[in-house]
Amino acid sequence: MTNYTPPEYRPPVVGAPVVTDTPYPQPAPQQNPYLMPQAPEKPKREYSLRENIFAWLSFILAYFFWLAVPINDNPLGAFIVVLLMYIGATIVLLVKGKKPQFMPVLVGVSAVVVSTCLILTSSSFMHFFAFMYAMVAYCYYLYGLSGNQRFRFSDFILVDFVKALFVLPFYSFSDMFVSMFSGKGNKGGRFIVKILCGILIAVVPTLIVLSLLSYDSDFSNLMDKMFNFKNFDLMSHIVKLFLALPFGAYAYSIYISSVDKKCENILTAESCKKSMNSVRFAPAITLLTASLPVLFLYVVFFISQWKYYVSGFTGVLPKEFSYAQYAREGFFQLCTVSVINLIILIVIALFLKRKENKPSILLKVLSVVFSVFTLVLISTAVAKMVMYINCYGLTPKRVYSSWFMLVLALVFILIIVKQFVKKIKLIALSLSILVLMFAGLSLSGVEEFIAEYNVNRYLEGSLSTVDIEALDELGDPAIEHLVRLANILDERNGTDIAIEKVSYTDESMYSRLVVLLRDEAVKLKAQDNSVWSFTVPSLKAEKALRSTALFD
Repeated sequence: MTNYTPPEYRPPVVGAPVVTDTPYPQPAPQQNPYLMPQAPEKPKREYSLRENIFAWLSFILAYFFWLAVPINDNPLGAFIVVLLMYIGATIVLLVKGKKPQFMPVLVGVSAVVVSTCLILTSSSFMHFFAFMYAMVAYCYYLYGLSGNQRFRFSDFILVDFVKALFVLPFYSFSDMFVSMFSGKGNKGGRFIVKILCGILIAVVPTLIVLSLLSYDSDFSNLMDKMFNFKNFDLMSHIVKLFLALPFGAYAYSIYISSVDKKCENILTAESCKKSMNSVRFAPAITLLTASLPVLFLYVVFFISQWKYYVSGFTGVLPKEFSYAQYAREGFFQLCTVSVINLIILIVIALFLKRKENKPSILLKVLSVVFSVFTLVLISTAVAKMVMYINCYGLTPKRVYSSWFMLVLALVFILIIVKQFVKKIKLIALSLSILVLMFAGLSLSGVEEFIAEYNVNRYLEGSLSTVDIEALDELGDPAIEHLVRLANILDERNGTDIAIEKVSYTDESMYSRLVVLLRDEAVKLKAQDNSVWSFTVPSLKAEKALRSTALFD
């Protein structure tokens, strides 16, 4: 048996660390299950120098936009604003390394081309729609040129427009204000301050040079027209500066949201297709039953009105109608029926239930039937309008209504073709037709064409008279042809508009023509328009009036 000797007992030293042979891990601190985990801090967005510049540019262009309002008073200014907007956005995006894409470039070019009607015509109607198209296209241009467009030339292209107009602007609305005075190392803010200092330094030498060059009357008159401060309204400019803030922030937000891809997962192709499939719940028999009574009423109505519709092609006016009443009723019937038919076709296409998303025969049949019926009404209404124009000549309303009929006819023809050619992008092509037709209308010089057409027909003898008051409403585009009419009438009758005695109460066409041209000559002598109100028709009108004896 081995003897066991216990170890010598040593009392512990006070304050000495406790050493153990086996280390035990310390338990992890327990987290409170009722506290939400903290999200990682989002890195602060830094703005580059070009983004700082574009922020200021967006604000300045928004201010110029309000200076150009109303558009009809400052058409040249509005056109320059459109050019600066597209040029500025293009430079910023190209410097950022964005490659031009077909659809955004096409939309941008079409907007600039259409906006040229601001200086080529004097129609406030065309000015408004051309400028609005340029603004809407600019939003899509910023979005698409940033590389965010998803659908390109497809039936979902409207989704890109909706996203650019109503989604992107509200995800970065405050970024313009932050970017204007910030940047990497605050270089952007310092850069803007340097520009402002340069402007202040240039004030004194600019004023000296201006005073030395003012000896030339033409130069002084041009400067007065460009910078006319006689009626300067400080409060109006302050209001426009405040209005420029939200408009500039709106445009800049589209740019930032597009570049940062903030809305990449909103309104995607998958979500749009899923939404469309979810509403396709209506059985075919239900929609067919709902459509047949409408088609039956259309057929009965068309048969009952057959003699009136045929009159449009034969050129024989029904006894109970005047030309004006006959044409107007045909036009409003066309508009009503066409809108109803389009709504019906859209409803059927959206809600018709399909088997495995295959094309529906019922949809094809109803689309063709409704489209053919509408095309018959359109052709009849066009024939009515032609008969009306042959009798009374042209007016803007008659031209615009005829243009609208033609656009509708092309759209319904496209609907028919779509039923047999599956690859056609119906919505995209319809929008393209609308833009092309509008571009043609805006660049055609409608007012000048109307005045030339009516005067030529009167001189040829196919029109009994010329409505002087109606041509006067056309504005500057009609002056050149009214002067031509007056000169020809003077040669025929041995009269002279400069010395002919006429009365304002005289109802003869020549007297009204002379009174009108004399009033226009007086306005021209007294006018002091800004250079921003320049248009090509106003230049032609001034040249035509100065060629008459009214300025001798």
